Amino acid sequence: PGNDSAHGASFDQCISQSRRHYIRKDLKVKNNKPAKTRALTGTALSSTSSRIPRLMTPEATALLASISLALFAVYGWLGLRYSTPLTGTIVSLAARTVTLGAALALSGGVPRYQPAAMKVFVFLGALQSAISLLTFIGLQKIGTSGSQPLRNSYPLWSTLIAILILHEQASLAVLAGTLLVVAGVVLISWKPETVTPSYRAWHVVYSLGAGFLAGLAFPLRRYGLTITNEPIFSAS
Repeated sequence: PGNDSAHGASFDQCISQSRRHYIRKDLKVKNNKPAKTRALTGTALSSTSSRIPRLMTPEATALLASISLALFAVYGWLGLRYSTPLTGTIVSLAARTVTLGAALALSGGVPRYQPAAMKVFVFLGALQSAISLLTFIGLQKIGTSGSQPLRNSYPLWSTLIAILILHEQASLAVLAGTLLVVAGVVLISWKPETVTPSYRAWHVVYSLGAGFLAGLAFPLRRYGLTITNEPIFSAS
C-alpha cells in the first residue's frame, strides 16, 4: 500500500505538471495572438499617413495647398461674374465632398475614429461653409487683389488665439510676422487699388471675417488631429 501510494502521488504530480505546461502554453498563444494582430493592423488603423504611401514631403504638400488656395480665389472670382456667393459656396462644398470622398476611398476607406474628434470636425465642417460664403462675398464686393490678403490674415488671429487663450509662448519672429500682417491689412483696407462700383469701406468686414474664422479653425484642426490623426477622413 505504501508503494501504491507513492506511485499514485508521483502520477498525480506528472498530471499536474502536464496541465500547468499546457495551460501556460495556451495562455502564451492567446496573449501573443492579439499582439500579432496589433502588429499587423494597428499601424493601418492609427493614421492615414501610414495607410497610404508618402508621395510628397510636408513642404511640397504645403506649397501645393497654397497654390490650390490661390486658384480657388481666381476661379471663384471668375465664377462670381455669372453667379452668386451662395451658389458658389454650395458648388464648392459639393466638389470638395466628391473629391475628398474619392480620396478617402482610395486611402483605405473609413478608419477607426474617436467620437471627440468627430464632434470637432463636424463643427469645423459647418464653420468652413461660413468661411467659404464670406470669402465669396468678399471676392464679389472688393475683388481678388483686395479680398485675398484680408482673407489670408488668419495667421494674425491664430497667433492671438494661441497666445491669449492657449497661453502659448510666441517667439520674436512670430510677433514680427504678426505685426507685418496687421500692417498689410491696414494698407489694403485703407484704399484699395481697384474697387467695384458698389464698393463700400465696410465691405472689408466680409474678408476679414473669413480670415478670423479661418484663424479660429486652424487651432481646432490641430486639436482634432491630436485626438485622431486621420486628415483625409477629417477633411471629408
